Amino acid sequence: EGQLAASYDIFLDKNKEKKCDDLSFENVYNADDAKVVLKGTKILENKDLKADDYSFSLYASDESWALGQKLAAAKNDSKGDFAFDEMTFRQEGTFYYIIREDVPSGAEGGTLNGVTYDDNEYRVAIEVKDNKCGKLVETVTIYDKESVPQADIKFVNVYEAASGTLRGLSFNKVLTGRDMSEGEFLFE
Repeated sequence: EGQLAASYDIFLDKNKEKKCDDLSFENVYNADDAKVVLKGTKILENKDLKADDYSFSLYASDESWALGQKLAAAKNDSKGDFAFDEMTFRQEGTFYYIIREDVPSGAEGGTLNGVTYDDNEYRVAIEVKDNKCGKLVETVTIYDKESVPQADIKFVNVYEAASGTLRGLSFNKVLTGRDMSEGEFLFE
């Protein structure tokens, strides 16, 4: 009975001049990066808010919420919104951050020029997972400084005008139609 034999040649070029004796295929899977913009709102009670009046800092942290290195800064716009630059995540994991409002030097007890600054800090956990469909996806969870979950990041400052006194002013009382008795009028 007859026997069928087959052979093949693999060439690396279309002119069949470069022959290949060993051929292998390698598949590589890379998921698209996850991108996150952390943002918040500044509220100023009892006074108009102006752009760039308040600044905020983003710090690295860990699962114990230890304050790490300052990574970024942001300032409020005229509506009170602020945002840090976009962060890119290229691998799976959980990443921890802390956001604080910057209190100016010279503030006593958290107050400067009638503005009492919000002393809250927000703790942000970003969990990045591969969805196995070519994309890293993120889940952002926000907590206040007592680790209570929050829907958003909001710093509220309160302005209170300082009470003042009039010094170095002198006043005269004039009474028309009759004589004035000494001590008849009292001014406070």
